[in-house]
Amino acid sequence: MNDALAIDAPHQADRLGLEQAGALALFGMAGAVQFSIAAAQILLALALICWITLLIIRRERVEAPSFLWPLLAYGAATLVSAALSPDPMPEQGVFTRSDHYQFVRQGVPAVMLATGMANGGGESWGKFFENAYHGPRDDLSQDIDWSAGARFAEVNYRITRAMADSATPPLWYQGDYFGDTFAPKAARANR
Repeated sequence: MNDALAIDAPHQADRLGLEQAGALALFGMAGAVQFSIAAAQILLALALICWITLLIIRRERVEAPSFLWPLLAYGAATLVSAALSPDPMPEQGVFTRSDHYQFVRQGVPAVMLATGMANGGGESWGKFFENAYHGPRDDLSQDIDWSAGARFAEVNYRITRAMADSATPPLWYQGDYFGDTFAPKAARANR
């Protein structure tokens, strides 16, 4: 009888460890999603691995703690919450005034991302552009949403990584003004 208890005790400890690791990974994912999409995805994967492992070890039917579904929904919504839009202020010529434009002039396709114009972003950007941009007040005393900056950096990283890992280098679209002007003989992509 004591041998049976001794053999079963490690299994109980393993299960408890997996439950704790899975729960910690879920809570970590909820916290990390504001700062790093990659870290949130890793933690979510770890939580799912722990949960599936527990199901296999226990030979239980699929059940989840009630807090799992709202966390998964929140995580999924946050991971795909970036939206794309055309240049909201083409009259400013921001694309051609940016640092990467020198690459464009050499025929290298470029991607330019800017923070969002929704949820008050357009008004904030307009005030900053009018009152501080490249002026004496363009300093770190400005209100900065660091978590939004972290998400923006993560999106930039993911796009850059996808382009770098692609088997095909970035291409100009057919009929693109910059491609036609600066790289007329380069290969083109269909829209």
